[in-house]
Amino acid sequence: MNTLKGEKAHKREHQQLLQDLPEEAWKYVPLRVRSILAAANAAHLERKLEILLDDNYHPRSGLGSLTRSAAGVRKTFSMWRQGFAATVGWYERIGVNVFFVILAFSAVYPDVAAGFLGERSYNQRSIGSRIVTLIQLYFLWTFPYHTFWLLFNWSLERLLGAFVGNSVYALVALVPAIRVSYRKTWFRTMMLVLSMSWQIGVQFSPTVRDYLVRLLVRRQMRALRKQTKSGDDRIDWTGVDKAVQLELVSHKAFVEHQQTLGTAPPSWHEVPIKVRTERYIHFTSTFELGRSADQLIGLLKNDLESIINTLEDYRSTAPRVSNPEALNQSDRGHVEPQTPKFFLVFFDMAIFTYVCYSFWTQPFTFNTVLAYSTVVVIRQTILALKRYQTIKGARRLFTNMVSINIIGMLLVSTPVTIDRQVLAKNENMVALTLAMVFATLFLSEPIAPALLTLTEKGVAAFTQLKARISRRKEQKGSRADQAEKRGEGERNRV
Repeated sequence: MNTLKGEKAHKREHQQLLQDLPEEAWKYVPLRVRSILAAANAAHLERKLEILLDDNYHPRSGLGSLTRSAAGVRKTFSMWRQGFAATVGWYERIGVNVFFVILAFSAVYPDVAAGFLGERSYNQRSIGSRIVTLIQLYFLWTFPYHTFWLLFNWSLERLLGAFVGNSVYALVALVPAIRVSYRKTWFRTMMLVLSMSWQIGVQFSPTVRDYLVRLLVRRQMRALRKQTKSGDDRIDWTGVDKAVQLELVSHKAFVEHQQTLGTAPPSWHEVPIKVRTERYIHFTSTFELGRSADQLIGLLKNDLESIINTLEDYRSTAPRVSNPEALNQSDRGHVEPQTPKFFLVFFDMAIFTYVCYSFWTQPFTFNTVLAYSTVVVIRQTILALKRYQTIKGARRLFTNMVSINIIGMLLVSTPVTIDRQVLAKNENMVALTLAMVFATLFLSEPIAPALLTLTEKGVAAFTQLKARISRRKEQKGSRADQAEKRGEGERNRV
């Protein structure tokens, strides 16, 4: 009897584990077996996307979005199977090498320009980060899958965002006629607007495009439903809505449904796209990845999430019909924790507010930091809202774009705020610069995990304290009620 109960309990545990995590994410399964399962899942996902693109119910914008995202997924999977050279054309490989040279140059010339302009605080703040950038650029060059898209997205966090502002200030340093206007209010305002416009434009043009395309997809899908009735052009809208709904079933809901039916395992084409997406995301989360690989996985997740979003846009235009036999439609599926990511957004805003205030008197540094900080806060917020982007990805972005400013707040902003002329002496400049370089190289990495840990511990302690206070109030209230009841009983006896 006990053996039977133990077997039932073990079976329930196995079913619950299967609902929470696919087999590819079971760490006690040998890596080779998990890799074979993940490779099969990826191949079937690609085939499912090909079938999806061959359907005839897509509006123009929806088909374009799906085609673009599916191409990104196929390219990444093909690189991992066949290698970089076999997947990426020679023209892109040449462009990548040229881009490496441009980025290396972009990491050096802003500090030279700041030196000519006498912006010592800029040099003190940035030399350490430039060294880190060049080191990361070298390791990115040695990474075997450095596509142009990966390099471009990495450069947004480090170099490309400030390219226009730095270039104009380089001209100011080299051309005396332009340098005359350097500290004038109109030039400072113009450079602030130019820097911020470039930063926002280059950083968020893909994101803005994706949101506009989503609105356009919904509009075109509604128009297509009105123009093409069911049966026209061989479009069965009832069947289309059912197929789209099935493709959006989450892994947990799908496994629960299969366990409830108790039927044989489904064939590969019956497994929804969202299930295969979540399976692959769970598989990648089992590895400790380096920066370059983690960012490449993040770009793959963006493509997969874009496909899911397009299908959800299709579903949003369907008529609302209750179907008791349908799978759970309210289940969002796998979503990475968002609270820690929003903690990092709060830290961004607090840090950059103080940094911008401290550099108000230095136009080059202030304009660079203000435009940069605006972009960082928006990027961190967008990443926090994405369902498949991990806390590790948010920490990587925070480390690349914010951690240096925390160190700079202590070693640059605070000394300059206390004494505006502190860097005028060469010995102070050298000492603080060396301290900044050391801190950037060895202390910037653990800042994001430490802040998150402290915040989570603080929130947990506050929650416990609040619960303890409420329990004490309840106990006091119950004691008062008991005393009042005893008093009433005594009065009644009297």
